[in-house]
Amino acid sequence: MCLGIMLFTMHACFTGAAYVETVLKGFAGFYAVMGVLQVVAPLQTAKGWGIPSELVGALDRQLFKTYGYFVGEFAVLLFSLIRGNPPAVAWGHSRLVTLLCAFDNFFISQVSQLGVALAPQIAGAAISLLVAAFTIL
Repeated sequence: MCLGIMLFTMHACFTGAAYVETVLKGFAGFYAVMGVLQVVAPLQTAKGWGIPSELVGALDRQLFKTYGYFVGEFAVLLFSLIRGNPPAVAWGHSRLVTLLCAFDNFFISQVSQLGVALAPQIAGAAISLLVAAFTIL
């Protein structure tokens, strides 16, 4: 199903079809739903990728969850570009999802208990905050 959606979207973009903006909105919506599902239900997402749930550990669940945030980040970027925002502003909007991911990692999921180094994540969150602040404001 995903491959079919991607191929149809690519065809619409490459051919300059009259309905390309509608297709891109649908594509961004599809990615938004997939990102939310991956954040909310990482074990089921792993099953969707063919990984049995008994093989998925706590760190794997967190990685699937984090990947969901990045899928959502792409959806926000695409939605923002479709709405006509300049690329820098659209990028700033997408960084807000990254900040939500960092908040989840630090305070909700507490990835430090999984042995994940926090310094790179703190640096990434700080950069995302600066990018969002300077491009949106």
